[in-house]
Amino acid sequence: MQAPVELKRASLNLAIRQPIGTDSGEFQVAISNGSRVLVQSTGQGKLKNGITTVRVQMDCSKLRPGKYTLAIRRNDQSWEEYPAILR
Repeated sequence: MQAPVELKRASLNLAIRQPIGTDSGEFQVAISNGSRVLVQSTGQGKLKNGITTVRVQMDCSKLRPGKYTLAIRRNDQSWEEYPAILR
């Protein structure tokens, strides 16, 4: 099992590194509670030194502390999901 991503309950500027070989382009990032999306943003993934990094701004200040799912996808591809904890 993968360790959860730890996020703060604040307005966040996230830089999310993608697996090697991921193309640059537009990405969607979302935080959900399993049944519905609570926060969503779009950002550009830029390739530098073989690594694509997606930068997005997300306001998590109104979310309650607890367990969530952080999801990311390029264009309309399927979501890649990761466990997350808001503190």
